[in-house]
Amino acid sequence: MRVEDGLPRLRVFHPVRGEIEAVVLTRYSDVRAAFADERLVTGNGIDATLPRTLFNRPGFLPAYSGPEHSRLRRMLTGSFTVRQVEQLRPAMETMVCDHLDAMVEHGPVVDLVEAFALPIPSLTICELLDVPYGTRSMFQRCSQVITDGTADADRLVAASAELNVAMADIVTRNRATPGDGVLGTVVREHGAELTDDELIGFGTTLLVGGHETTATMLALSVLALLRNPHQLAALRDDPAVTGTAVEELLRHLAIPAPLLRTAVADIDLNGNRIDAGEHVLLSPLTADR
Repeated sequence: MRVEDGLPRLRVFHPVRGEIEAVVLTRYSDVRAAFADERLVTGNGIDATLPRTLFNRPGFLPAYSGPEHSRLRRMLTGSFTVRQVEQLRPAMETMVCDHLDAMVEHGPVVDLVEAFALPIPSLTICELLDVPYGTRSMFQRCSQVITDGTADADRLVAASAELNVAMADIVTRNRATPGDGVLGTVVREHGAELTDDELIGFGTTLLVGGHETTATMLALSVLALLRNPHQLAALRDDPAVTGTAVEELLRHLAIPAPLLRTAVADIDLNGNRIDAGEHVLLSPLTADR
């Protein structure tokens, strides 16, 4: 598709709408241009006629575009400044060291996903949201269903409902006594501007967005380095290249699934027409390759 002229229209699966037709973007220049085009929107809010899944609930940021997205996003950004994130570093370093020590003790063969890639993001998200670590197994199970990409609507609704119940308890606790996590901070600073449903959506946005993608990135990054031992050696020999190594692994692996947008106006994208109302699927994986 990258070498053929024009833009293909294909039938693709959508977690809420089922099978739909979408313009599929696979070339780097097309995907980059589409990301920068404000006429391609992620969502227009909540559709009450569709099932209430993670992708269709108040407060879930990818469900919104424009001013409403900006309003909600603004309330979260204060929790993700460099200073705020740096405050997590000591706790994260302890988590990582503890899990690496446990892997050494377990040896000589250990499941990287089970022993490290899944628990580290779970612990970090639990730290961010100030939630009991004991809920992580439920978070993992529901997140895996929601981000599966092929789960049917019934499974998505059930997993989203279970996640919402757990997040509602966390929101209720923070409404009564705001904690030190992200939701507690948002309640203290913007509580009067938000409904409980929107706070639940904030929590699930962070939980699913930060957990599944990070766990997958950790596991596949190790696999990529093991398959390219000269790159692994370069990284081991010079810790100064860690930053560029992470960026290159993010490009090479492109973890997020293809991303759906909808055109709200007629668009000329690098000489190709996309009509208003058409769905557009962006593939960072093919673009980044």
